[in-house]
Amino acid sequence: MRSESVADAGVAAAPVDLRELALTFSDDTCMEVRDARGERSLFDMMGPGRETLRGVPPFEIVVGNIQHVSLTYQNEEIDLEPHARGDVARLTLGDS
Repeated sequence: MRSESVADAGVAAAPVDLRELALTFSDDTCMEVRDARGERSLFDMMGPGRETLRGVPPFEIVVGNIQHVSLTYQNEEIDLEPHARGDVARLTLGDS
C-alpha cells in the first residue's frame, strides 16, 4: 500500500506572498536584509545605485550610513531616522 504525498494528491502548495523592498544608495553603506524564511536577501557593502529585493515578510533590516539610503516598502517611503542609533538603523518591516 502506497501513501499519497501532497503532490500526488493534487494539492497545490500554498502561494508564497512575496513583497518588494526598493533601496537607493547615494554613497557607500553596509546593508543586511533577511526575510521571514531566514533567507539573507542582501548582505554587502553597497555603492551608489539601486537594488530591488523580493521576499516573505517580515523583513529584518540593518542599514549603515542611513543618511545615504532611501528605503521603500510596498510603495511607501520608510523613515530610517526613528530606528537609528547613531548612523545605523535596525528595523522590521511587514506582517509578523
